Amino acid sequence: MTNIKILFFALLFMTTAGIQAGNEPKLNIKCNIANCEGDSMNLYQFDGIVFSRIQTAKSNPKEHIFQFSVPKGKNDFYFLGLSTQELKPVILGTEENISIEGDCYAFRFITVKGSKINQEYDRITKRMGTLFSEAEDAKKLREAAGNDLQRIQMAEMDLYKNDQKKTALLDSLKKSYPYLANLVAMNTILSYQAHGKKQYEDEVAYLAKEYFAFVNFNDPDYNRLPMVFEGFKNFTNLMNQVNISNDKHREYIEYWLSKFPKNSRAYKMALGGIVTSLMTRNHYNYIYFGEKYCDVFQKEDPSVTKELRVLVSRAKSSIPGMEPPEFSQNNPEGKPISLSSLRGKITLIDFWASWCRPCRMENPNVVRLYNMYNKKGFDILSVSLDSDQSRWLDAIQQDGLVWKNHVSDLKGWKNEVAGLYGISSIPQTLLLDKDGKLIARNLRGEQLEQKLKEILGE
Repeated sequence: MTNIKILFFALLFMTTAGIQAGNEPKLNIKCNIANCEGDSMNLYQFDGIVFSRIQTAKSNPKEHIFQFSVPKGKNDFYFLGLSTQELKPVILGTEENISIEGDCYAFRFITVKGSKINQEYDRITKRMGTLFSEAEDAKKLREAAGNDLQRIQMAEMDLYKNDQKKTALLDSLKKSYPYLANLVAMNTILSYQAHGKKQYEDEVAYLAKEYFAFVNFNDPDYNRLPMVFEGFKNFTNLMNQVNISNDKHREYIEYWLSKFPKNSRAYKMALGGIVTSLMTRNHYNYIYFGEKYCDVFQKEDPSVTKELRVLVSRAKSSIPGMEPPEFSQNNPEGKPISLSSLRGKITLIDFWASWCRPCRMENPNVVRLYNMYNKKGFDILSVSLDSDQSRWLDAIQQDGLVWKNHVSDLKGWKNEVAGLYGISSIPQTLLLDKDGKLIARNLRGEQLEQKLKEILGE
């Protein structure tokens, strides 16, 4: 993890927060970095979901010298860079007379001079990478062994030796560099084949209960280790890939998350990693953990949580089994029609517009399916992205859209329901069950017909 780039997808915010003035002692950091565009260099920290710019230093273009100051007393991770697009992680806070040197053309190779802890960080980063590669090779040998008992034993012995190397690295750091030992503990995951087969019924159950077995969650150092974010993101990625129920998935993640003191920076980083992983997969539990993040950190990060709530709301309209957000818009006569008023029916929400040629080409098929299944409990709620009412009404009549549920706010692409549901192209559809929960999104043509036949019969 020599050059961290933590992106929270659509929530890529960069906030500005200077280190608070006070009487606490400071350490001055001299950076000599050549060939940088402009005369500014920034120092950032990662708080669990965003990079915060805490200082900006100016330099004489001829000297390339940037000066920063940080609180003295405890090790903490900082990130040096012209922007958040490329950052160099450095550990600052306990060592004096250190300097950072390098070239903007080779930013990842910037070095921290006179710093034993940064040298040790670089060493263990490489060591952990080597151990990870060795473990992956041993796992592949184990999988390729089939039923060959001798090859199985050899592969499992390799895994056992790899586990011993991991714990030896961790033990070697506990006295000399306890801060780095906590970093290594986040990444010390022993193999199921060598350590879990006797106690656990399968590897999923083992990882669910032993993944962070070496982490002391009450150690305050974790509040200053951004790797907590990545550790929980990686754990969640694993849980996303296995065949378990949504309830069990949430239980396993909550098991580890609950061990951090709530509202702590470490808790925030862990929860941020979880939400990021679930957002990537559009997982059912993204809603649960996304809302949890917003509820816990709303006061602390109002701008971030506001945007996250928008994303979570949109996700409810794309994750099967979730209940899309309620809405109400006016029909052509100016009377409001709400989504909830169609409860008890299989409902198709159809986003379209009179000017949308693909929508108009699909309309005959939608009409045909409505006529086939309406008496069996199928209905349609059409949301138009028109801005001209006469054209909207003409298209309804011309295409024979005989159902009664037509709504629009006549704001075109700025239609409020389209924004709520994250609609960026049309036609788009959502098929809901009788309880208002999403069955599938963007079913059209034969796919829609097959799904209606499956639900409502011939």
